Amino acid sequence: MRKPVFNNMRKAEYFNVGDEIMLFYDDKWNEAKVVRGYRHHEGCVNYISKNYPTTYLDGPGGAGIHTPQIILKSSFEYFLKNKEYFLEWCKEAGSMSYNGTDLRDMLISMRLKLHTHRPLDKC
Repeated sequence: MRKPVFNNMRKAEYFNVGDEIMLFYDDKWNEAKVVRGYRHHEGCVNYISKNYPTTYLDGPGGAGIHTPQIILKSSFEYFLKNKEYFLEWCKEAGSMSYNGTDLRDMLISMRLKLHTHRPLDKC
């Protein structure tokens, strides 16, 4: 299993149609799948998730490829086994806030899945 690249180092082709991804939405990680959509491989990723808000059922959700709230499922699995690297990865995202999401919530959610209780005072 390869170490995930930092979100700001992702290339335009990072996400591919059919890739299984994890989407941090509504304070939890949700499974989703990459679909072809707006500016695919040109800086955007489009996805379908059964947990996505009903207001977006008319089409896929989407975001820029550098959005830290969207990761490959393989990256999620790597982070589950390498929690310290996930903390480093979140810090590399820059500010601990990104488009209204506090990245510490992502850390808390990941840690809850890991059943760890390390304080987040160093985030």
